[in-house]
Amino acid sequence: MAEASRKPKSRLPVAVTAGLSAALVLGGGSMLFSAWRTIHEPYDCLGLEPDDCAMDQEIAVAWAKSQNGLGMVITALGAAAGLALWLTERRRGAPPPRSDA
Repeated sequence: MAEASRKPKSRLPVAVTAGLSAALVLGGGSMLFSAWRTIHEPYDCLGLEPDDCAMDQEIAVAWAKSQNGLGMVITALGAAAGLALWLTERRRGAPPPRSDA
């Protein structure tokens, strides 16, 4: 009796994981860039009193530092997911080990 052919595995989980990983890396990277830009570009104080300008600038820098931390976490999570996917797919595509015994 002939053996039933195996149904090919779906590549949908791989595509979803790759897309999620890329989205996390790009989103985290954009958060990092936005935080860097807020911290390093001169603050526009047009029409503000000096005390109000200083307070607004301190608030913006504090918010950017929090955003920077979150951006690093999200980028690292995306990179870890991408690395795990790459290692899994690499191992899956490798030929089975030979036993020369």
